Order: sequence, then structure tokens, then C-alpha cells
Amino acid sequence: MDNTNPPTKPLVTGNAVLQMIPQKPPMAMIDTIIAVTAQKARTALTITKENIFCDEGFFQAPGLSENIAQTAAAQVGYLSHLAGEAPPVGFIGAIKNLNIEQLPEVGDQLITEIEIEHEIMNFTVINGISKVGDQVMAKCQMKIFIADTEQA
Repeated sequence: MDNTNPPTKPLVTGNAVLQMIPQKPPMAMIDTIIAVTAQKARTALTITKENIFCDEGFFQAPGLSENIAQTAAAQVGYLSHLAGEAPPVGFIGAIKNLNIEQLPEVGDQLITEIEIEHEIMNFTVINGISKVGDQVMAKCQMKIFIADTEQA
């Protein structure tokens, strides 16, 4: 069974992704930025057995949540990079309606998409969904607080 998505030309891959997000290994839960707009972002993560959120061959729920949050961070970081600014630091304020439908396996490519629902001051509410192929792995809504530069 092929658990990968069709190839697309990514915006950012490899170590360059780490310049767009505040997380660093072993906490980096994205390895590719596929697409970014002002309202949406799509990232990928190939699940490896070395990932700290893998247990008995499966990527666990905390990793799925972190992956969705880091996709939001990648969107802000990529747009900041284009503007010549450092990526801001964000914090998960709340997770709502988290639904884990299935756990991805080692070797799967997880594709995650977030969409901004609304932004108020330093808070952003996003809806996120992670899939392997056409199969939904997880979805949720997150409230993310973006720290001012002097707070970070």
C-alpha cells in the first residue's frame, strides 16, 4: 500500500524548514513546507521510527497535535521570512474538538493543512487537518498566541 501523497514542488525542505519555525530537533514535527498563503498552509512530515512521538511503529496523538501547531508556525515563519523578519514564537492556547481518527505508521507521509478562521490581536484561531493519502488522521481547532518579540 502506497501511503504517500502525489509529489508537488515544495517551497522549503530539509534544514531550511528549521529557519522558518522556532522548534528544533528533536521537537521539529514538519520536514517540508509545501504551500503557504495568507490564510492557509500545507506541510509534510515523513514519519520515522526515530521520531520522539513514535511508539511501537505509530506516530502518537501528541505528535499529531504538535504537527498541526507547527504547520501554523510554518505559515507565519515563511511569511515572516519573505518580509525579512525573524519567525515569531507562538504558544498553543487551547485545542478544541481534537479528533484522532487513526495513527500514522512509520514510513507514512503526513500532509497537514491549516486554515486561519480568525485573528484577534495576538491570538489566531486555526482549523487543522492531517492526512495520509486520503485518510484523515487528525483534525482540530487551535487557538495560538503569538508572542511579541520582547516577550519571546
